[in-house]
Amino acid sequence: MSAFDLGKSVGVVVGVLVGIIVCIVVFKLANKDHAVSTKYDERQKEVRGKAYTYAFWTTIVSCAALFLLDVSGVNLDILGSVKYFIPVFVGVLVQVTYSIWNDGYMGINNNSQRYLVIFVAIALFNASIAIRSINEKGVFENGVMSADMVNVLCAALLVIVCIEIGIKALMSKREEEE
Repeated sequence: MSAFDLGKSVGVVVGVLVGIIVCIVVFKLANKDHAVSTKYDERQKEVRGKAYTYAFWTTIVSCAALFLLDVSGVNLDILGSVKYFIPVFVGVLVQVTYSIWNDGYMGINNNSQRYLVIFVAIALFNASIAIRSINEKGVFENGVMSADMVNVLCAALLVIVCIEIGIKALMSKREEEE
C-alpha cells in the first residue's frame, strides 16, 4: 500500500468519525427535547416497519437487477463505484417516501423546520462537492464515473425528500383547515 493510499484510507476513517460526531450534535439541536434519537408513537412505528420492509425488498430487487444486467453482458463498469450505491439510494428513497406520505417520518420530538434546514444544507453541501468535482475532473475519470457522483445522488435524494415533506405539510395544513 502506498503512502497516498494509506493517507486516503486514514482520511476516510477520520472523515467518517467526524461525520458521526457532527450527526450526533445536529440531531441534538434538531430535536425539540435535544435527544439524539427520535421518538415515535405506536402508529408511526408500524408505518416505519412497513417502510423498512418495502425498502429492504426494493434494495434486494435493485441489487438483483444490477446483477442480472451485469451477467447478461450489459457493461456497468462505466458506473464505477456509483453502481454499488444505486440500490441503497433507491431503497432509502422508498423508505423515506412511504414514511412521509403515511405520517411516519417526522417523530413526535422532531422540529420539522430545523430538519428541513439541515436537509437543504446537506443537499447544498453535496451539490457543491459534485459541482467542484465535475469542474475539476469531469463526470468520468479514465472512462469510469467518478466516485464523487455519489454526491449527486445524495443531493438529489435530499431535494426529493424536502419536496415531499413540503408537499405533505401543505396537504396536511389544507386538511386541517377543512
